[in-house]
Amino acid sequence: MVPLPRGRHAALVGALAVMMLLPAESQAQFGIPGGLFNIRPHFGPGGYGGGGNRNGGRRHSSRGDNSGNSNNTPSSAPATSYALARGASDTVFKGIVVSKGLGAVGVEDAIDTSKHDLVRETQRDYTAAIKSLLTMIDNTSKNRNRQGDSSLAQGDVTQHAIDRAVTQAYETASLGTFEQFVGEQWTNERLRVAILDKTTTEVPGLLVGNNFSRVEMAPIQDIISRAGQSIYKRTLETSELIAVNQATARFTRALFEMHGPSANADLRAGVEELLLAASRVAFKEYEERFVRSDLGVVMRYRAERILVDCLTGNLDEITTSPDKSKATRVQMQDKVSELSRGECRNWVVNAIGQPTQMDAKADKELIKPLPERAVWIAPGVAKTDASMFSRVSQQ
Repeated sequence: MVPLPRGRHAALVGALAVMMLLPAESQAQFGIPGGLFNIRPHFGPGGYGGGGNRNGGRRHSSRGDNSGNSNNTPSSAPATSYALARGASDTVFKGIVVSKGLGAVGVEDAIDTSKHDLVRETQRDYTAAIKSLLTMIDNTSKNRNRQGDSSLAQGDVTQHAIDRAVTQAYETASLGTFEQFVGEQWTNERLRVAILDKTTTEVPGLLVGNNFSRVEMAPIQDIISRAGQSIYKRTLETSELIAVNQATARFTRALFEMHGPSANADLRAGVEELLLAASRVAFKEYEERFVRSDLGVVMRYRAERILVDCLTGNLDEITTSPDKSKATRVQMQDKVSELSRGECRNWVVNAIGQPTQMDAKADKELIKPLPERAVWIAPGVAKTDASMFSRVSQQ
């Protein structure tokens, strides 16, 4: 048997029982709204600290209950009841542990761009890139030397020799052409650092073998020369890809402007499909050349750039139906296919040659770097102006 409480404990238990059973009396005597054990936070339009009851699985707010139960209305409670309710709610809220991620939501701290600025400066710090390459060669030579004597690993690799090799590779690969384009990211320092970054990935192979980790400048110069050609090709691909995106944006904007506000969601969703269909029709015979040519990727980007500019120049014809009204989507598709097989394909042929042309030297002569803002006009000629080139331009 459970022993019954006696004395003060019995009195306290009795008082608590009365307060639970008689919420109205406990409210009047102790200033606790709705009884002692009916206090709980309420996240709703009625605020928190209110009572509420449950009937049939539904909760009814005491504020919205006008059934005549005056004991649940705030007006019948003393002023101290709200203080106690707020104190109880504060205690509950203080016990909530907020994660760091949740606590950071909505914090308006200033964005620290110093790391991004540091990366950008590193990509242009040509002197630091040379020192980094020399440090890597020197440390690796000392660590891998059989005798552990750095004197046996001495060679003719110097900062001046690397600088001259990079300059020669830069000029041989014609990377200076990109430097002439105004408003683009191809600066002299950035391209030189790119050559050294490419070189750094291949130089460690010279330090493995039975050469006592002795590194000569001649093989490093050969690596730098090949790195210059690689950076030229990569830069040309990136430049043409950016130009294709800009040409596509011009076509889309012009199409919507000429076809009205284009509330037609069907037209907006069909722009990409329209251009893909045009590409398939125009380049069907060029696929083999794109695959076999060393500049195949660049050539495809250049061809797509020309095709989109051709379609942009013929938008009046594309967006107008035979009866001079706005063309439907099907009519536009038919017209784009017709242009891709005829006029626009001729533009591409005029710029990059016939599909059967498989001459690497001819491809290098045809695919020259051009400003990203250059636009093709009939009959497939790139239109440029002086504002696209810097003062050192030879155009």
